[in-house]
Amino acid sequence: MPCLGVARIFIGWMGVLMILLTPPGWGHDAAVNPVGQVTAMYGRVMVTHPGETKPVRVSLPHEVVPHDVIRTEAKARSKILFQDDTLLTIGENSMVEIAEHLYDSSVDTRSVTLTLKEGKVRALVGPIGGKGSNFSVRTPTAFAASQGTYFAVWTDGSRSGVANIGTTGRVSFTSGHRTVVLNPGEFTIAAAHIPPAAPSLVFGAPADVKQAVASTEFTEALVAKSTQDVFPIFDQRRESFVPIQWSTPVPLTYLRP
Repeated sequence: MPCLGVARIFIGWMGVLMILLTPPGWGHDAAVNPVGQVTAMYGRVMVTHPGETKPVRVSLPHEVVPHDVIRTEAKARSKILFQDDTLLTIGENSMVEIAEHLYDSSVDTRSVTLTLKEGKVRALVGPIGGKGSNFSVRTPTAFAASQGTYFAVWTDGSRSGVANIGTTGRVSFTSGHRTVVLNPGEFTIAAAHIPPAAPSLVFGAPADVKQAVASTEFTEALVAKSTQDVFPIFDQRRESFVPIQWSTPVPLTYLRP
């Protein structure tokens, strides 16, 4: 019987060792297929996987699954490359949940919903032509939807805004039971339960709108070298971006989302 006791102790310590050596991001259910990967980041970025209560710090590369909640802290940024070729940039002090991500390449369809609980994001959404496809970003007060364009969404919990910063495609924005459509180079904002303002040109937008869009920028100089091979994937299909002229200097880079 002493041998049995030693075996139990050994097995117990092996279990502890396996837990300690588990790489970050492996805490989610292995049966849940990853839908994307964090390809670049700087600053402190945390993720809470479904079924867990304690967030873990993101390290590259880090897979994401449906219902992951990603949070960026002050002066942090994060890029996520999804299976459907969508590239999402998360600005600082933001919290985003991957509420739904369904993609079937065989029939060219997707259904993606991101919940922006606070903060700012920008999404480069590739064209998906399958019937019933959709891509939307929901905030506590509104939601934006688009196919095949490039746009930014922001919210402080009581007011939300969206800007279409691509050169093709349109973005619909719904608040207060009313939907407006944004053409390239337009933005709008809306308070909770209030219809959106009429779309206006991003040129000459208020300072807070400019700052919201600028805060989702992720310059290539800040991208880890190990992720540089990700960008050629997008270079083959990347659209030109609106050469917006700001009334006051704001550092925006449109060659890299």
